[in-house]
Amino acid sequence: MSERGLTKSDIRELLGLDGGSPKRSLGQNFLVDPSFARKIASASVSFEDGTIVEIGPGFGSLTLHLVSIVDRVVAIEKDDIVAKKLVELAGARSVENLTIVNGDALDIEYADFMRGIGSKVIVGNLPYNISVPLILKIISESAGVAERAVFMVQKEVAERLSSDPGNRNSSFTSLKRAFFASARILFDVPPSVFFPEPNVTSSIIELRSDRSLPGHMHPAETEMALLLAKKAFGNRRQMVRRTLRDELEILTAAGIDGAMRPEALDVASWLAIGRRAVEAGLVSTEITGARRGEL
Repeated sequence: MSERGLTKSDIRELLGLDGGSPKRSLGQNFLVDPSFARKIASASVSFEDGTIVEIGPGFGSLTLHLVSIVDRVVAIEKDDIVAKKLVELAGARSVENLTIVNGDALDIEYADFMRGIGSKVIVGNLPYNISVPLILKIISESAGVAERAVFMVQKEVAERLSSDPGNRNSSFTSLKRAFFASARILFDVPPSVFFPEPNVTSSIIELRSDRSLPGHMHPAETEMALLLAKKAFGNRRQMVRRTLRDELEILTAAGIDGAMRPEALDVASWLAIGRRAVEAGLVSTEITGARRGEL
């Protein structure tokens, strides 16, 4: 098998065979710097990982390096044409440890999927337009099956995900992440290594599932806490006694100062709110007035 990565000319040729171009609707920005792809692969996985899942492989810029490190890569690619080209490229490069799933990563039930293939690691260059909902879905729904995830995302998203709840920079995104996993930014990726070049810098972020965190230890309380947090973050500039006016008794019972804003509350505070909500018999259908909230 050749480990030669894909260059910009390779990607142009692959697109040109179908008269194609990157699809903005799918957030396609292809990695075209083999040395950077190799760096990302080396930082993401090791030979001990066995079978891994890759999301958004594209034409295989990162995949070609991943398959040289681990036993098997199961890649999820939404674009039919790109998935077909990746199959052809794998054949041409004699890559035998790659399985390609043509489907939408947002539709995958990750706990069952990863158990089925015996994988505990997920990597991927995520499209900017689905990165946050997809990451939150994976860490909250994989029931601890995904022990580690390494993603390339927009730098702003990585900073939001890795921030600690309880400070002015926290958001619903960072709060939900903190209920299930730790996070750290490994390094930045410049726009120049992509085709087409995005207008933003990307970052590699590592997420590690922590079974001692509330999302794993206290699922019912976590569910209520996050439902109420999303409602509160729907207008983060208001005090929680206003955004959660229907749940004032729960706030009081949890020992929360109603004059605080949602970003000022840490995980322990939200967990206390969730616990009191469960004890009070509150159910999700009774939480009204929730807006989309900040992701």
